[in-house]
Amino acid sequence: MLLWLANSKHPHELRELILDDNFRQNLINYLEDIIKEDLDDFQNNTTESDTCNIEKHNRTSISICSPIPLPTDSNFEEQKRIAVRTLASENQVHRHTSTCYKNTRITTTDNPPCRLRYPKQIYDDTMIDADTGEIRMKRSHPMINNFNEWLLLACRCNIDIKFIWSGSDTKALVYYISDYITKKNLSFHDCNALIYKAVENFEKNESRINYTDALDKSRRFILRCFNTLAFQQEISAVQLKEKQQLNCTTNEYDSIDELPFHILESSYENDGQHEDQNESFELESGVDENNLVLCNKRIDYQLRPKELDDVCLYTFYCEYRKAKMTTFDNYLLQDDPAQTPLRRR
Repeated sequence: MLLWLANSKHPHELRELILDDNFRQNLINYLEDIIKEDLDDFQNNTTESDTCNIEKHNRTSISICSPIPLPTDSNFEEQKRIAVRTLASENQVHRHTSTCYKNTRITTTDNPPCRLRYPKQIYDDTMIDADTGEIRMKRSHPMINNFNEWLLLACRCNIDIKFIWSGSDTKALVYYISDYITKKNLSFHDCNALIYKAVENFEKNESRINYTDALDKSRRFILRCFNTLAFQQEISAVQLKEKQQLNCTTNEYDSIDELPFHILESSYENDGQHEDQNESFELESGVDENNLVLCNKRIDYQLRPKELDDVCLYTFYCEYRKAKMTTFDNYLLQDDPAQTPLRRR
C-alpha cells in the first residue's frame, strides 16, 4: 500500500532542507511518531524473552480473537497499548525458519547469516545522514520488524512500513511494484508439470475415445492442455478476495457472484479425480458450413431425442456417439423405405 503525502517535497528539495537542523529534527519527530521499531512506548519493562517466548499455536488465535479497542472508551489509551504490545509480539517479532537460510552456501559455521538480515543493529537515537540519505530509526530490540501502531491495530498481521524520500529508494520501489504486477502467473517448471499431467491423462483416456482423424486428435489434445493450464492455477488470497468484493460503481453497487466453495472443497477432496472434471468443448458445424457451435457430451445428453429420455447420462456417455448422417441413415429414416438393398456401414 502506497500513501502519498499532501504537500510533499521533491527529493532534491528534501536533500537541501535536511541540512537545516530544525527541519531535520522535525522530520525525525514525525518518523518516530509513525514508525516503531521496538515496544518501548507500549510497555514498561521490555525484554527479549517477553516478546520472543510466545507459543506458535497461540499467535494466530490471539490476533484474531482479541477485541478491538474503541476510541470512545475511557481507558482507550491503555487498551491500545496492550493490544499493540500483544499484536507486535505475535506478528512483528522475527523467528528464524528454514526460509532464512535457503540460499545459504556456508555449511561450516554454526550460526549462518539470515537472508532477511536479522538480528538488526540496535540504535539509541534516530539519525538521518544528510550525505547518503540513510535513515536509522531508534531501535532497542534486534528482532522486531518496523510497524505503525494504527495499521497494526487495523490489519492485525505482520506489516512493514518505510518512509520513501530519496530518489534511489523511489526508483527501487517503482521497479519492485512494476516487476511484481507484471510477473507471470506460472513459472516455466510449473507449466511443464501441468502440461505433463495433461499429456498423461490424455494418453490414459486415449483408448476409450474414438477420434475421426489425426486433426481431431490434435485438436482434443491442445484443448486438454489449455483446460489444464486455465483451470489448475493457484491464486493468492488477495486475488480470491478481489473476486468476492462488491463491484463499486458511481451510482450503485453490483454484487459479483461468489463461488460455491463448499462444492469446490468436496469436489477436490480426491486429487486423482479432479483432472477429468474440467468441461471441454469442441467446435462443430451448425446448420450450414458457415456456422460453428460448441458441443460436448453433456450438451448432447441435454438435447437428446425423446426416445432416449430413460437413458441415464452414464449409459449415454458410454454407449452412444454422434456421427454424420449417411445415405443408409437417410434410407432408414424414410417412412416407407424402398426394398432396394443398400450397402451397410
